[in-house]
Amino acid sequence: MKSITSFFFILFISIVSSLIDSEYSCFYNFAHDCDALASTTYDFCHFPPLVKCNSDNVTYINWQFQCLNSSFILTPTYLDCFQQLGYLSISLLNVSPDFIYDKVGNANQINFDQVNIKSITNYIPYYQIFSLSSNKFALDVQLKYLQNIQNFYSTTSLINFLNDGTIPQNKTLIEMSIKSNKFPDLTGFDSIKTLNLILPKTFDSSSFSNFKSFSKLSSFRLGQEGSDSFCFDFINDINQLSSDSLASLSIFGCMKPLTSLYSLKNISNNINFNFKIDGSLYYLNNNNEKLFPFNEFQPIQILSMKGGEFKMVNIGSLFQNVSTVILNSNNIEAIFEPKIGYYPLSLDISNNSISGNLDSTWCSTLITIKNNNFTGDIPSCFYCYFDDLQLKDIITTGNQFNQVMTPCTSIIPNLKIVKNEIVIYGTDLPLSTDHFKTVPNLVWYISSRGKELKVNYYSLPPSSSSPLKTIDLIIFNGKYNFTLALDQNQSPIISNVTFISSNQVLISGSYFSYDKSLISFMVDYQPCIVTSSSFYEIQCSLSASFINEASLVLSNLKIANHSSEPFLIDTSISFNNIYCNENCKSVGEGICNMREQTCVECPLNCSNQGTCNIFTNKCTCFSGFVNDDCSGIKCNPSADCSGNGICDTTIGKCNCDVNWVSSDCNTTNHYVSSVVSTSTSGGEVTLLGLFGDAHDNLLILIGELNCLPIITINSTTIQCKIGPGKGHKSVQVTQNNITWHGNNLFKYYESVLSCPSQCSSHGICNTTTGNCKCDSKWSGIDCAIEIQIDSPQSNSTIDTGTGDSTLNNGETKYSILITSINEIDFNGNSIKEINLKNNWIFISNKSNDNFYYFIQYLNNNNNNNNNNNNNNNNNNNNNNNNNNNNNNNNNNNNNNNNNNNNNNNNNNNNNNNNNNNNNNNENDTTIIISTIEEVKQSKQFSFADINFNVESGSIKFTTTIKNWKYSSVLNTLQLRMNTTVDKIVKDDDDDDGCNEDVNISINNNDDDDIDIDKVSYMTISKNGKVLYGRFLEKALSDSRPSYIQNKIIEKNENSILIGLNLPHCVDSCIVDPDFSVLVNPHFSSNCNNNNNNNNRKKWLIPVVVVVPIIGLSIVAIIFYVIYKKNSTLIKVHLFSKVKLKNMNQNNK
Repeated sequence: MKSITSFFFILFISIVSSLIDSEYSCFYNFAHDCDALASTTYDFCHFPPLVKCNSDNVTYINWQFQCLNSSFILTPTYLDCFQQLGYLSISLLNVSPDFIYDKVGNANQINFDQVNIKSITNYIPYYQIFSLSSNKFALDVQLKYLQNIQNFYSTTSLINFLNDGTIPQNKTLIEMSIKSNKFPDLTGFDSIKTLNLILPKTFDSSSFSNFKSFSKLSSFRLGQEGSDSFCFDFINDINQLSSDSLASLSIFGCMKPLTSLYSLKNISNNINFNFKIDGSLYYLNNNNEKLFPFNEFQPIQILSMKGGEFKMVNIGSLFQNVSTVILNSNNIEAIFEPKIGYYPLSLDISNNSISGNLDSTWCSTLITIKNNNFTGDIPSCFYCYFDDLQLKDIITTGNQFNQVMTPCTSIIPNLKIVKNEIVIYGTDLPLSTDHFKTVPNLVWYISSRGKELKVNYYSLPPSSSSPLKTIDLIIFNGKYNFTLALDQNQSPIISNVTFISSNQVLISGSYFSYDKSLISFMVDYQPCIVTSSSFYEIQCSLSASFINEASLVLSNLKIANHSSEPFLIDTSISFNNIYCNENCKSVGEGICNMREQTCVECPLNCSNQGTCNIFTNKCTCFSGFVNDDCSGIKCNPSADCSGNGICDTTIGKCNCDVNWVSSDCNTTNHYVSSVVSTSTSGGEVTLLGLFGDAHDNLLILIGELNCLPIITINSTTIQCKIGPGKGHKSVQVTQNNITWHGNNLFKYYESVLSCPSQCSSHGICNTTTGNCKCDSKWSGIDCAIEIQIDSPQSNSTIDTGTGDSTLNNGETKYSILITSINEIDFNGNSIKEINLKNNWIFISNKSNDNFYYFIQYLNNNNNNNNNNNNNNNNNNNNNNNNNNNNNNNNNNNNNNNNNNNNNNNNNNNNNNNNNNNNNNNENDTTIIISTIEEVKQSKQFSFADINFNVESGSIKFTTTIKNWKYSSVLNTLQLRMNTTVDKIVKDDDDDDGCNEDVNISINNNDDDDIDIDKVSYMTISKNGKVLYGRFLEKALSDSRPSYIQNKIIEKNENSILIGLNLPHCVDSCIVDPDFSVLVNPHFSSNCNNNNNNNNRKKWLIPVVVVVPIIGLSIVAIIFYVIYKKNSTLIKVHLFSKVKLKNMNQNNK
């Protein structure tokens, strides 16, 4: 019996108490009644093993003394006053029978040891822990009385729990540790998760049937009191245990041998299950051999067996579902085998009789094998870390391994970043976090032993300047050091390459790898086998077949998925190839010649769509790619667009020339440039143009009539028959699913033509040509002006700077000029306008004042007038041009008079030549030639099968448009001409009011056409002067007559703008309007005598402005020289002078 006298003697030493009065009084009364203390003051909180207090309250009481007052009985009233009492332990005292049923203050834990509790017949109040220990009694207790307790412990008192079937209202009880004769019936007590049961010798085995009530347990520990009391029948007894949630099963004691191998696959469905046996359990076979008792396992976290004695096989494959295996001290006899699979992660087989070799497959397992019979070599994954003496001990102690002779060279770390973690992975990595540190210092964890280390990426320290690029792995305080790339996008950096022998290569630099399998180094397209590598250096060997000719060869280094740029190295032995100072890729997508330390390049590195021949710096494009840099996409199916277009390599599609269509530009985009019409009675029609060689589903519509049958068809000509009709008609040609349309291109011609105003009854009408032959005293297109013998003379002016023609007579001035050329689309809209005013280049002609030559060049690439070759060249050869003009004019007359019918006969041949020239012409320049001749004598002209006369004193225009580049085959041209009448103001002009206003009238000779804007001829009259303008309905389109229509574009009080609508002429377009200025016989030059008709002066000035190609020889000569000699005007002058002079002599 413990003495309490010394304890209270100590208390008596300190007489100062810090407890509040109520708690001091309670404890004093308790101690006084127990031992009859003297009346004095005690500091009860001074002895912590007995009492613990906070500032002024008792929180802990551990009473372990027997009272001297044997009649003392502890009741709840002694302790009710302790407001903050949390722990109460009572030993060696008698307590009142109701003590355990009344709650002691706020206590959470209460222990009774060797007290006089003889029964539990009522509900115990809530305690977190209720412990009852005594070997003096045995109790039968209804389990329901413990329902308010959270944890109940009674491992020395023998308690048999009864269950009357009452369902507990409270589900507080979760754990019980008891000694009992029976397995308790836990029916209804689903809250109990942990049961620790000790069975005495008096155990009632019939209670095994209560195992079925343990279905909700998560942890069950079953033990025996005494080792020889009885033995469990593992299969028949333990197998009755059924719990889906069982996480831990521990059995201690004697167990009967198994008569067959047992499967642990169905003992629990909990993947975190732990199974522990402390006692001899084995399978006894027919040969009385003790063998390991289990052959199958469900997923188990921990399997632990001690105290057995058996043989084992298949250690390497048996535990594939077990994370931790503890089989130490079982006198196991076995041959150790390689591990199959990932598990176990931890294996303790120390203190057994296991023999064999330790295979490297066990490197990922925390293995303890000391005190066995192992032999052979120790894998490097272990001996590399034998600086850890504890690791060395659990491997080598008590075994007979070979002595480690090889230094550790097998540690191969790599680094990657996965999501938010930095992962060091590889071979023979540290087995413990105590083995290494890193710079920067980070808190790593081992995710796979010997294979993988991890740390949170965001644990990296912040960088004050540039981002952190590397991590240093330091093992055993610098015994092994490794530098790893943190930048996952970093390609290897090469500094030097040296051939240390004919086939041994040393590469220096950074951002290499310790893993040789990740390195590929190619020399002249041959692999160099890596023999050693680090972050900074690689050594490799070329095959014996490599012939080192000490030449410049192409090399490339690849580390995992990152490659260096290709580079050139000199293979001379000991030559130090040094990488270029600059990144060749950044300065031009090139590669480094390390021998010269200079960058060489292919264009754009062949756009990664071809291979670069770094010796020629030229690309060889992959299939489907083109251009020097392989940036373009090859057009399909024709790479060159059949020679009829340009491949747009940005999208891999052809941009066909205007005359071609389809994906490969091999289908003719047909058009009609001119039509040989028929009479109103119908008949054969000839369409001239470009039609190609394929004519699928050909359909020709003229107006609404189908032109059938097709008589002739080839690439340039279609002949067919049309029915009767009148007037202008549109032409539509459809073939190969393509439709071409020409507005009013066709006109039925009349067999008998009418003349303007029926020649005003002063002439004879030529019904074949529609022209008047005026009587001797009459003039004008319609013979309406009477010729006056004393008519005043007018003078003409040709502005060599602008190309304008001006006629002055008295106070009246007429100006006639060509203003512009317009390209007109199918809908009649102008899509391009070229201004011709003030852009002419004048070619002077001093030898013949009757001729004036003007020329313009239009660059079709930018549609701007290209007139930079200006008058500097024009003045050098004036004489040549004038001589040529006379010859050309005479030659024109001869040709026109004698060969009026030749045009139609030669149409087909000319058309073929024109089309060929158009398709093959590489010159993108359009040329416009304007020739102005002052006609001194009357002449007869023929233009487009129309004969007409030009009076002496006239001015004739010849205008040719050569090589116009259309944006569509549906488009046509419109030449615009402007005529203006003005009054000349003189110093003595007092304008007495006798001058009349300007009068402009329009006449349309076509009786079948009511379009008021269409023009056949016009008159502009002012002050008795009349300007006649005649607009023929034909033009020469590619040297062939073709019907046209002329329309008024704009008209005001003193000017009119006429548009001459030309067909789709490709090689050349030529038009022929003509103008005449006559004087009205009633004109008065003296306004003061305007009533005296006899004094009036009647006069006439005929002026004809003609724009034909009458003199085709002159135009052809001029165009040929200019066109073929790159528009060099000096050469034009010299060439024209010789040719025209000869022509002039021949005509004399």
